[in-house]
Amino acid sequence: MERCPNCHAVNDKGEQCRRCTMDFTLLLAAEAAADTLIRHALIHLGAGDTITAVHSLRRARSLHHDPYIDLLLRFSGERQGDGI
Repeated sequence: MERCPNCHAVNDKGEQCRRCTMDFTLLLAAEAAADTLIRHALIHLGAGDTITAVHSLRRARSLHHDPYIDLLLRFSGERQGDGI
C-alpha cells in the first residue's frame, strides 16, 4: 500500500497513517493474504491447473484490488480457452 486509502498521504510503511492516523493493520493483513493467494495461483498456472488458479485469483481480488490480479485473471482465462 503506497498511499493511505483515507487521506491519500504517502505511506511510510508504518501501521498507521501519519496524517490522519488511520490504522492499516487489517488492510495490510488483507494485502498479505492476497499476495499469498497470488503466489498460490502462479504455482497452479505453472502446473497447468487454471481452474484452481482462477479461484485463488478471484479470492485475492476480493481481498485487495490490484490491477495485476485482473491481468492474471485475463491471462488465466486465455490459457483456459486454449485448452492448456
